[in-house]
Amino acid sequence: MAYWEQVTRRFFDADEKIRYVAIVDRGFRVIHSENRPDVNSLAPIDIERNFVSIVPRILVEGAEKLEQQCGLMTGLQIQYKKIILTIHSVGEYIVVLSFEPSVEMPFLSRINQLVQRIVGRVG
Repeated sequence: MAYWEQVTRRFFDADEKIRYVAIVDRGFRVIHSENRPDVNSLAPIDIERNFVSIVPRILVEGAEKLEQQCGLMTGLQIQYKKIILTIHSVGEYIVVLSFEPSVEMPFLSRINQLVQRIVGRVG
């Protein structure tokens, strides 16, 4: 088994709610991309790989521009109705994980509800 496949297995073994693991290098080349066995992707594979090769680059590069003022960026989260994505900068790599929406994210969920409630009043 190749090194990145072993890394992916460790993620799957560590948390049963992880659906997907992608490893992207700092050149934003997808090194490894894999769904948990018996878990179907929500998007076609070409869209998924395109997303993973583009979006982390935009988000990570943008977030890193504030590190001098805000401190080291440790991770980013994107919450959809059907999945939660986390993006982590680790040395020379970007790690993208997707989780089942049942993962507890109380702060993000609470703030999301607040924003929806307040903005809903404005519109």
